[in-house]
Amino acid sequence: KQIQEGFRLLKEIELSLSSYDKKAKVYKLNHQEKVMSDKYLTEILEKSRDIYNESSGYFDISIGSVTKGLYHFGENEQVPSQKELDSARVELKGIVENNGTIRLEKGIKLDLGGIGKGYGVDKVAQYYAEQNITKGKISLSGDIRCLDICNFSIQNPFEENSTLMTLKSKISNLSISTSGTYRRYIKEKKYHHLIDPKTKKQGRVFVSVTLLTHADNSKIDALATAISVMNEKDALFFLLRQPSIAYILVKQNGERLRGNLEKLVKIYK
Repeated sequence: KQIQEGFRLLKEIELSLSSYDKKAKVYKLNHQEKVMSDKYLTEILEKSRDIYNESSGYFDISIGSVTKGLYHFGENEQVPSQKELDSARVELKGIVENNGTIRLEKGIKLDLGGIGKGYGVDKVAQYYAEQNITKGKISLSGDIRCLDICNFSIQNPFEENSTLMTLKSKISNLSISTSGTYRRYIKEKKYHHLIDPKTKKQGRVFVSVTLLTHADNSKIDALATAISVMNEKDALFFLLRQPSIAYILVKQNGERLRGNLEKLVKIYK
């Protein structure tokens, strides 16, 4: 019964944060420019602003003006012109909250795809902890929480049915998040969904970014999105200042960069 309640909770969160479901708050906000907020939307906006600041603007949920407004990922997908990209407004301050109401300024759209699944995993993990459920694995696509010790694999971004690495957690409540450029794209892989909010261009350095930490899927989901669009120097400098986060980065040429793994996981291969 408690496990099924976790699925119901995810549906409730999706009905708030989805930009695809026409009944969801964020879908309505993107199309009507104004909605009454709820606890999930209010909380995730606060988290998103914090991570925007922490990532120096590389994580920006107003990228929806490009991903949803121009590319239409997941809907009537298309590749926009350079002129359309140049005129797109990506500006976090264009999301205005006032007395429980959220309003989007002209040209602004939200895309919570870079943090929504991680947030959902955190909320379900929190509920299961309250129910004294201490064993199991919560998995939403590339976002995973190992409630106890568990094994998991990272997909090889260059081969569909191949694994890059197999690992085993050393701690309970290990959070894992992977962002990649190899699954969601339009026509060609160069038109993937991970777009730098500063340049409005796709990230070109990394094909896969996996981050691991203790009990914070929201944060590493968003930071994996941010690092995916950084250049290598900025990405490594940022991660050097995050000792609690382990990382496995795969570059376009197949080179792997990794750090801080020893305390969190054992690598099998």
